[in-house]
Formats: sequence, structure tokens, C-alpha cells
Amino acid sequence: MKYIRLFFVFLFVFTPTLLLAVPTNALISFESDGPQCFKSSSHIVKAKWTVPFGNWYVLSDSDVVVTASGGTVANTTVGSTITYAKTGKYTITVKVTYTDCSTGINNGKKETITKATNLYLVVFKDLIVKSGADKYDGNTYTTAQIAGDFVIIKAVFEPDVTASQAPAMTWSGNGYVNGEDSLSKKVPKSAPLDEEISIKACDVNKTLRIYVREVKEPNTNTSIIQNPKRDYNSNRNDCGPLPLELEWEVYSDASNNKWYVRIVKIEAGGAINVKPWLNNPNLFTVPNTANPVYSVDTNGNQITGNINNIPNSNNNWKYAVNDMDNYNILGSGGAGPHWHSTDTSVTHEDYHWNTDWMTTSVGSGDWPNTETDIELLSISVFDKLTQADAKSALEAKVRSKRIKFNNIVITTWQNDIVPKDQPGKGGGAYAAGKLVLDQYINAVKAFAITRGW
Repeated sequence: MKYIRLFFVFLFVFTPTLLLAVPTNALISFESDGPQCFKSSSHIVKAKWTVPFGNWYVLSDSDVVVTASGGTVANTTVGSTITYAKTGKYTITVKVTYTDCSTGINNGKKETITKATNLYLVVFKDLIVKSGADKYDGNTYTTAQIAGDFVIIKAVFEPDVTASQAPAMTWSGNGYVNGEDSLSKKVPKSAPLDEEISIKACDVNKTLRIYVREVKEPNTNTSIIQNPKRDYNSNRNDCGPLPLELEWEVYSDASNNKWYVRIVKIEAGGAINVKPWLNNPNLFTVPNTANPVYSVDTNGNQITGNINNIPNSNNNWKYAVNDMDNYNILGSGGAGPHWHSTDTSVTHEDYHWNTDWMTTSVGSGDWPNTETDIELLSISVFDKLTQADAKSALEAKVRSKRIKFNNIVITTWQNDIVPKDQPGKGGGAYAAGKLVLDQYINAVKAFAITRGW
């Protein structure tokens, strides 16, 4: 049985008719007044009766009366033991009657002092989420990030008490602010949080884990970042795109208890290589890049340009025109062998990247709708508490949709682009390169006309 023992500690040892020198205004105080934790062992509440020195009084054994609501009182000559069987809100009253002999023993008079205290015997029952979060499992709660909103945590005692009636409590954790009173705390939902908040009361620890999920709405459109590695001083000419890479995360939706996939970045990588074509603008050597200009020194020797009208010369203007004009001819086309230009090769490979790859091939995968489809993937927050666990659970589904998208893109490249990437086969890259060479061809022809060739 649980009980409380109430002792009275007096200034002196009393006998039934003991005469002592003390003053008036006698006082009764309780050393353990107010809220107390109900314990399984003896619970001791001490009371003390005192008076200032200076007067006389007479105290008898029967002059101390103790009453206690809800408890059983057992008096002794030095105090009282009050036994309680359960927690509750109780009142203890101590009444002391003494004879004031300040004017002499024969004409002394009876004086009575009374003191009552409210006793709250409680146990720390639980630490609960009063509002603002949903229970995930055990003592863990989850909620979506909402600016200006809070999770309310409250300490619960048995019996129910107000803040002023509760025993001392110690809170710990960094994610809370003060609540409505000392029994409660508030956890702001303004930022993502994974915090354990605990309280110690009556030698009992209780802990809650509050997980505030970061919220991010669906992306309207995540633009594809183009990041090919360009080498314009390579030993070959080619364009080699790679499957597109996704960066993604999971975020909560504010309107329901789900994690959703959110695309962070999509990147198109690969390599664009261009082998520089020889360019000696004032030397009659080949291979070379046409420079149809003419000037002479004071001796009449040509000092600029690399195009002439010498028959059977590799620098003959007609030969240079025919060599460049052959670029997109089936069976015999391509660069050179003697006349070409680096900017033609750059245009050719850039066309592969910009148009054949990004516009035609990547476009065939329909990224905007693919992104929408991926961002519909979800999992309940009650299946996976944390962002990391939710992402792991959705990894395979995201990978499957990314592979499907890339397969469409690569198939378009291999079936529609690669077979046409030969002179005269209808490929856009050769047509684009030919437009650059046409500028050189037209310049050479115009030069020949001005020279009267």
C-alpha cells in the first residue's frame, strides 16, 4: 500500500503541561508543500510548528489535531502518519491550540492556529502530441512542413493537473519553443526536422520523436541541362551522346501523407570531338583552307592568299571548288582530301548534338510528360518515415522510368540519325556542313571572277 507519513517537527519536546517561554503569532509551515510525485515507498510530508520567542504558552498532547482528506491519520505524541492508497488531490489541515500565559499562568487564555495545504500526489503518465502531427509508430510522429504552424507536445499526469499543480519537470531537445504553459512545448513546422524531445518528471523519462517533412510541390518543368565535353583539338571528328542522367529527391506533399518524387536535375552529357583542318592562308600547300585573296610585294610576288589559276595545281580555284562541293555527294563525299575547313567540322558535329540528339532524339522521349509521370510516384509516410528511406523505396521505380525514357531516345538516335550520317544519305549534319563550305566556294568563285579567270 502506498502511503504518506506526516511528521511535525517542533522546537522543543512537549509534555502534557509543559511551560515554555515563546512569543505570540505562532506559525505552522509545511516543508513539502504543493505538488509531489506519488511513490511506491513511504512518502513523507513534514510540518513544523513554531513561535517567536518572548511569551509563555502551555501545550498538551491533545492540542495538535491533524485532518487529511482521502487519507488515514495516525497520531503520535510527536507527529502524525497519513496513509494514501492512490494518487489524487488532497487537503491536509493542522490545528494547534495552546495557552498564552503572557499575563501570568493563572489568567492565561487559549489560542488556536490553523494551517492547511493542498497536496497533489501525481505520477508522470505520458508525453503526448496534443495536436499538429500524426502518429507513425511507437513514440514517433510525422507531419508536413507548414510555415507558422506548430506541433503541440504536452506532459500528462495522473490525476490531471494544471501547470501550477504539477511537480518539477525537465525538458530536453533543441527543436521546441515554449508552449501554452509549463506542461507543454511547441515544435515549429517551419523547417525540416528530425528531433527527439524528452521530459523528466517524478524520476521518469518520456521521449517523443518529431519528424517534420520537407514539402515541395511538383515541378512545372525541369529543363534539360546540356553538358557535353567539347574537344576542338581532337584527333577525330565525332559526336558521342550519353544516356541522360537524373538527380531526384523525395519531398512531402502538404495536402496528404505521401512522399513524392521530385526531379532536381536532368543532364545530357557526351562528347563532341573536332579534328582541326590545316589552315595556312598564305601558303600554296594542301591540305588547306581556302583563302581567296591576292596581293603582291614590291617585286610583284604574291604574298597573300592560297588560290591560283595554274592548271593541274592542287591550288587551282576550280579544283578547290570541286573538292569542297563534293562534301555531301553519295559515295565520294566527305572532307577533303585537300580543301575543307575546321568550322565546317564544328558545324557538322554541333548539328549532331543540337538537332539530331537534343531536338530529335531527346525530343522523342517527351521529357515534359515523362517528368510529370515520374513525379507522380509516391509512397505513404506511414510506410517510410524518413526522406532517405522513402527515396530508397522508390529507387527502382524511378530507375525503370529513366531507362524507358533513355531507351526511346537512344533508339531514335540509332535508327533515325546514325544510318543517315554519311554523305548523300540525307543526314542533316552533312547538309549543315555543306552550307558552311558553300560560303568558301562562293568566295573562291567570286575571287576567280575578279581575277578574270
